[in-house]
Amino acid sequence: ILLLKLSGQDRLIVDTFLGTGMRWEELAGLRVYRVDRRKRTVTIREVLERDGSLKEVPKSSAGWRVVPLTERLARKIGRYLHGKNPDDFVFTAPGGGPWQYTKWRARVWAPAVQRAGLSDPQPTIHDLRHTWCSELANGGMPLSELKVISGHSRISSLERYLHASPSRLDRARGVLESRHGVGTPTLVPVRGGRKSTHHEQKKTRSELRDAQSG
Repeated sequence: ILLLKLSGQDRLIVDTFLGTGMRWEELAGLRVYRVDRRKRTVTIREVLERDGSLKEVPKSSAGWRVVPLTERLARKIGRYLHGKNPDDFVFTAPGGGPWQYTKWRARVWAPAVQRAGLSDPQPTIHDLRHTWCSELANGGMPLSELKVISGHSRISSLERYLHASPSRLDRARGVLESRHGVGTPTLVPVRGGRKSTHHEQKKTRSELRDAQSG
């Protein structure tokens, strides 16, 4: 429903978030030459911070990675990039210049969420990355491999950083390709329920002992 409320570059931005699991600053700092339409991959090396500064490294060294693109998404991005220079940012502000988180969120994301009439908890931009990770995990991709292409340094203390391989990218692409045959994914919110306090946990344990003794 949310995607139906977007069009043009804004729709492609959300499609790219859902199709690559990139963080905001990674997608904002993505340059055209980092997109390989023949291999259907995106190489992540730089990030654009919310203050407009460009950094040569992502969140951590694990952020240096290659992410697969589905054939459909690679075609859409390829058409969008027609006429752009290799050093250009893939996505920019409407009048040119760096793409800014705060302005895009207020101008595009928040109104689209409101128009979609989604129930609480309202989805955030980061939920798009969480949805991508969840889809791959639910599709059977090993967490040790998901850790690599998602740019996490650790996932539940699994194996150390692994180098990307063609087979890993193919498995991830296969899960994402199959998604398009069954419709748009449901956004998976990042936020969980309220954690119980120490007092509540202690009370629960006491009540359990009373129930068992009674």
